Amino acid sequence: MGVENMGLVIDGDYEHLLPITNRNQNSWFHDLSLSNLMNGKHRITAIGYDDKGSLITSSKYFTLALSTKHLFHFEDEIQDDYGPNGEYTYPSHRSFSHQQDIKAVDVSLTGNNLTLEITMSEITQIWIPPNGFDHVLLNIYIDMPDKQEGVKSLPFQNAFFPNEGEWDYRFALGGFGIEAFEGHPLISGPEKLGKSIMTPFVNVDYEQNKISVTLPAKMLGNPTTLKNTNLYINTWSGSATYPRTIDKTRTTWSYGGGNSNSPKIMDDINIITLE
Repeated sequence: MGVENMGLVIDGDYEHLLPITNRNQNSWFHDLSLSNLMNGKHRITAIGYDDKGSLITSSKYFTLALSTKHLFHFEDEIQDDYGPNGEYTYPSHRSFSHQQDIKAVDVSLTGNNLTLEITMSEITQIWIPPNGFDHVLLNIYIDMPDKQEGVKSLPFQNAFFPNEGEWDYRFALGGFGIEAFEGHPLISGPEKLGKSIMTPFVNVDYEQNKISVTLPAKMLGNPTTLKNTNLYINTWSGSATYPRTIDKTRTTWSYGGGNSNSPKIMDDINIITLE
């Protein structure tokens, strides 16, 4: 009995059927890139149809344990969270302090899965945020080397990607919500976020004031490599679509030291290039 129209499915992702190549009537293969899978247990399923048109499936399980490589440690100036002009002030409500001050960033890779550990001056959960931190929106912008058409402007932030660069993915990590977008010049801009994509989970280490996030390769388009990828991180408050306002004089919930056209960036780091 022959089997036709065969393909492979990883972890039940039937939307992305992997093609197979026949060696002969009873043998076939597919070169699977393990670097784009997360560590842990996986299921690989072969599917096809017999000569009567009936679906046939067969599954096997395997456990992946790729090594993790620490690539980069960056230290930012402490308590430099005063905006690009050094004159911004936090809203006057007593719950604000220095939650938007980045102290350090550590970058690690497990295959093509990217992990960022962002150390903050302080982490609070005054308003009982479900993600474990409040009064900071961490904006992570990623420029992929294999994508040709990126986005220059940082949506709803009145700013541009540094060094005349472009971003392809944005992850906005907030205590009350996480948003993720794939950017393109046709669908992203100063007030256009882009295509919504799968969002990551965050972990918070209160003893070390660290917010950690792992971005699986699948969220980054399953790249062949992350070499020469550029990372840019900045902070503000609110959400990706509705960041907090800023004016000349601060109010209870608005920043001071700027105006409605000022960049909505309290602190940021220099671009990190993966090597």
